[in-house]
Amino acid sequence: MNSRLLKSLLRSLPATALVLAMPFVAAPALALEVSATEASATEVSVTGGVVRTATDDEADTATTDEPTVSIQIDSESASVEGDEPLSLVVTIDNTTDTDLDAGRIVLTGGSTTIGSRATLHAHLDGSDPLPTPVDLVDVAVPPITAGSNYTSNAVLVPNDRLSMPPDYGAVPLTAAFESGATTIAAHDTYIAAAAAPTNSIELAIAIPVTAPTGQNGLISSESLATYTAPSGVLTRQLDGAAGRDVALGVDPMIIASIRVLGAAAPASATAWLDRLADVPNETFPLQFADADGAVQAASGLDALLEPSSVQFALPADYTPAVPTETPTPDPSGTPTPAPTEDDTIPTVDELTAFEWTMDDLLWPAEGTVTASDLDMFAASGVTDTILGSSNVADATAYPAASTVGERGALVADDDISSALRIAATAVTAGDGADAIADISAELAVTAREQGATGRTVLATLDRGWPPTASRLGDALQAVSNLPTVNPVDLSDVRAEERIDVTLADIEPDSSRTSAVSLLMDREARLREFSAVLTTPELLTGRERVQILTLLSVDWMDTGEEWTEALVAHSEQTSELLGSVSILNSSDVLLVGNESAIPFGVRNDSPYDVQVLIDATPSNIRLDVGDPQVVEVAAGSRQTVRVPVTAQLGNGDVGLTVTLSSVSGVRVGEPVTATVAVRADWEGIGAVIAVLLVVGMLVAGVVRTILRRRARLAEAAEKKASSDAPDSDNTDSNGNIEERS
Repeated sequence: MNSRLLKSLLRSLPATALVLAMPFVAAPALALEVSATEASATEVSVTGGVVRTATDDEADTATTDEPTVSIQIDSESASVEGDEPLSLVVTIDNTTDTDLDAGRIVLTGGSTTIGSRATLHAHLDGSDPLPTPVDLVDVAVPPITAGSNYTSNAVLVPNDRLSMPPDYGAVPLTAAFESGATTIAAHDTYIAAAAAPTNSIELAIAIPVTAPTGQNGLISSESLATYTAPSGVLTRQLDGAAGRDVALGVDPMIIASIRVLGAAAPASATAWLDRLADVPNETFPLQFADADGAVQAASGLDALLEPSSVQFALPADYTPAVPTETPTPDPSGTPTPAPTEDDTIPTVDELTAFEWTMDDLLWPAEGTVTASDLDMFAASGVTDTILGSSNVADATAYPAASTVGERGALVADDDISSALRIAATAVTAGDGADAIADISAELAVTAREQGATGRTVLATLDRGWPPTASRLGDALQAVSNLPTVNPVDLSDVRAEERIDVTLADIEPDSSRTSAVSLLMDREARLREFSAVLTTPELLTGRERVQILTLLSVDWMDTGEEWTEALVAHSEQTSELLGSVSILNSSDVLLVGNESAIPFGVRNDSPYDVQVLIDATPSNIRLDVGDPQVVEVAAGSRQTVRVPVTAQLGNGDVGLTVTLSSVSGVRVGEPVTATVAVRADWEGIGAVIAVLLVVGMLVAGVVRTILRRRARLAEAAEKKASSDAPDSDNTDSNGNIEERS
């Protein structure tokens, strides 16, 4: 945020007077210096005012060595003509820890108009204040306690005391405060408008139409309803700019966020979009999410990033906001094919389509563009790049229409832009009036500079709209009414003859470029991971849009918040990359020839996935079946059984299981389970059983044979015994004697 804008915003706080005259603020309404000379009192004295005690919050503000003084010019006194008086208010802030005695404010004015902006700025910031010999007012100031401030009543300086110069232009003012040994001064200007200006400038204005920065991609339905409500930030932007001589740089993300909701979009959002389409203003697109093109180029990207898909944001029951027209029947009688699911999913181009007046402009962050960046922009289709004058080596000498080598550039005047931004973001009526006086002086002096006649100047508003910003229309109207300004269109500026300029020596912010490189590396890893998704666009589209939002220009002034957003995105990416994996399996004892070993597949991602499961054994003791394709729903787990067959031999086998996409992209870490193979036990057991059976059979046969032999032998013996002759019936020669 520049110092002039800081001044305007801080004025609106309860501690208004504590910050109105900070010494470093270079603004027409405020500049401070410590003076050793005493100002003389004038004949006209205006007294009265209000002394206000600091609040508890203000009491915590760090004290300073000197109090501060500031001048606030009334809007009707920005230009003083005829016999009109000069109206202003003077404020003294006692930011010290010591009470101030009663004193006085001496207001003096100049007698000649200011001829250059360098002189104007030196007067306002107190580095080289202009002479103000005309005594105007002497205001009595009561004692001011430490931490309090005094604001005078309206000080009216009669026209005849101003000693206004006869020509049109800005006249210096000085308000000196004296209290004891304390003497401080503030410097300002008013416009002497007794005569009509003899010089004028062509002024084109470009303003961004953006929503508050986020990090989740598209704008939610709830936020859209808030932003497009009657007092919403987007509504206020259109209210202030519609129909005026300003070009609107619109963030296409706003358009896509509304259209992607289809019929479910808030009514206020669709009405806002219709109104945007109807405004007569010139329009051009910012980069999606208002991403900064300069940091992309500095990071080494070949082209500007673009969204690839927003399908991730489509409601589950998406229906187009406008019903599809009934197709005309084919006279040939051929039936019209029914629309497929893909026909109902809008593309990014369809969601961001708009009838732009110009579509080849780029508006990167101010003060960050190098000459090599312009080459990258041109490769992305950019014809003209909007730059701030701080980005150009000597912008004060050049008009808006410029070239840098062979590349087109539109150089905005930083000083005029700063004054316009303060006026557009003023909170109170007094702040707005003072800001109008500031920009009136800036433009009046610009028109008087040598070579200014016929020069076309570009002014811009910055990104980021404070919630209280509501004076855009008043500021634009006041500027267009200035007699030194001729409003022109931005397209007219682009059609003018160009002057070649040299860019300032800009060193890219290494922390930002490093962040972009990290984001792109993570996107590449997520793109590989997305191969396992049944619909990869849901992830890749979301990731690209989130990266674009993280590169938004509006993050430039919120470094700490940007760092937090980057850390959150990094954690989200790491969590997603580890969301699909194989669960560890316990060791397995395989005692048979064939079996199926179970493994769990975990899918903690919000996406349905399709994975290829492949198992590899560490040795030939185990044979594994073919890879399997498995679908796992979002946020669920599934058990997969890997078929295995034992080969000859016993021992331990490491079975490594991996997950990959069908196309072969590895996902997650491999898991290894130990399988104890005991396949020979079954064969050995069978042999032993057979041998036992055979043994038993042989033993039975042998036993049977032996028993039979025993019985036969016994029978034979018995028979033999029965057939043998009695020993008593034999003679001495062994012959048997027959018995009678």
